[in-house]
Amino acid sequence: MEAMQYPPHLTMAIYDEVERDDLFAGLAAVVDCLDCLTIRFESLGYFRTPYGIVLWAAPVLPQVVLDAHSKIHSTIDPDLCRSNYRPRNWVPHCTVATATSNEREDDAIAIAGRPIDPFEVTFDAVDCVSFMPVEVLKETIFAG
Repeated sequence: MEAMQYPPHLTMAIYDEVERDDLFAGLAAVVDCLDCLTIRFESLGYFRTPYGIVLWAAPVLPQVVLDAHSKIHSTIDPDLCRSNYRPRNWVPHCTVATATSNEREDDAIAIAGRPIDPFEVTFDAVDCVSFMPVEVLKETIFAG
């Protein structure tokens, strides 16, 4: 994640083709729902992708985050969103490592299966970005 030069985050939606005004309307809907908040992480998980294993921390989300996710999809047509981020498909997560090499897949899966000491992260911003590379298009920082 350090290589992305982007801080830890929860991705609520990804759109490949959508107007910026619509993105910004989705951001505004989230800003109306959220404020600076602390989220607890209690376990790790992983996804298989064509580029390797993605290792992630699993959040215990307050209802307000789930409400914000719903607001995005009531503002922007969910069919425009990548299917993994649509309502009922979304697996909330904070990515720890991406594109783990094939040689290290077993190690990454083993790490994901181990218990961890729970930890908390305070999230103080919401934004719209394009990637790769990550470029912040619009951001709201909450007073914390």
